[in-house]
Amino acid sequence: MRAIVLGSLALSLMVAGSADAQRGMGGGGMGGMGRGGMGGGRRGGGSNMDREQEIKFPSASDLQKLNPAALIVDKRKKVSLDDGQVTALTAIRSKIYERNADVLARYDSIRKDYKPPKAQDRDRTGSTSETDSVRVASLNQMRTLRQLLDTLSARRTADVRDVLDFLTDDKQHRAAVELLNEQDRDFTDKLPRNSSAGGGRRGRGGGSN
Repeated sequence: MRAIVLGSLALSLMVAGSADAQRGMGGGGMGGMGRGGMGGGRRGGGSNMDREQEIKFPSASDLQKLNPAALIVDKRKKVSLDDGQVTALTAIRSKIYERNADVLARYDSIRKDYKPPKAQDRDRTGSTSETDSVRVASLNQMRTLRQLLDTLSARRTADVRDVLDFLTDDKQHRAAVELLNEQDRDFTDKLPRNSSAGGGRRGRGGGSN
């Protein structure tokens, strides 16, 4: 039964990421992260420049806080963890931080340097070599940030799997799934998107929590 749970989790995440990758830059979407993905184009017929101006990327520190093992350790009483389980999950928490450190460091560096086009350049009729250069640089930064978020999305799948694989008790597993559903929503809400996220982690028995 645990294989079905984890299989459903991995499949839904891969489908979200794959669908978003097909949309690419032109669709205004982003690769799936968490359960609902961060995809979805912006409403209306705005230009690429309009989207560049509006997009806000979350900070690396905000993303780092959404460590699934850290959440379960913090909510140890709700999950009814014993001391040995807390110690083991603390080690998993450290492994997750280390696994994502390189991507988060690069993401943080590019995000801090990210400069969307200024309003006067966006609305100006025609273009100049200066405004074109700014726009190209902004597009390249956006593309790289989105790729890094896609990488973090894939790694989050592995992070959650490590946590759920460790929790063999059914009651603890269900409690963890409920908490991770909430964290998934927090994760998705921080991403630059307008569409609503759907779905949740499926607990044992195939039901949606």
